[in-house]
Amino acid sequence: MSGCGACLFPESDGGFATDVFVLRKNVFGKCIDMYPLQEWENMIAGVRARLNLFDPKHAAFFREFCRGTQEVEMDTNGRILLPRKMLDEIGIDKEMVLAAQDSMIQVWDARVYEEVAISGEELGMMAEEIFKN
Repeated sequence: MSGCGACLFPESDGGFATDVFVLRKNVFGKCIDMYPLQEWENMIAGVRARLNLFDPKHAAFFREFCRGTQEVEMDTNGRILLPRKMLDEIGIDKEMVLAAQDSMIQVWDARVYEEVAISGEELGMMAEEIFKN
């Protein structure tokens, strides 16, 4: 990450399917979720399908879920400028980790990312609990 919050993505063989990403603060962790635009649209359609926006509780959830989202565009050099306000909200100062999470990338402060890591034993117990028959 540069001093201005620009993040350089290494060039890959196929490139990215999109140059536009949606950023939002993660619901559970102190990180930013970065979705390719199409993945965001798919995910938000699934969320919206489960809500009745005429129910005040559902409407409040959806409003908060979408609060602070921002679209960003990759420049011709493969950089994305991460908004300083979002970086400050999650405590990123200099070092960050970009962690692939299925169809999105999570942006973490490097120190916080290490703090939330779980042991192999804990991961095994979680897998057993989640995937038991």
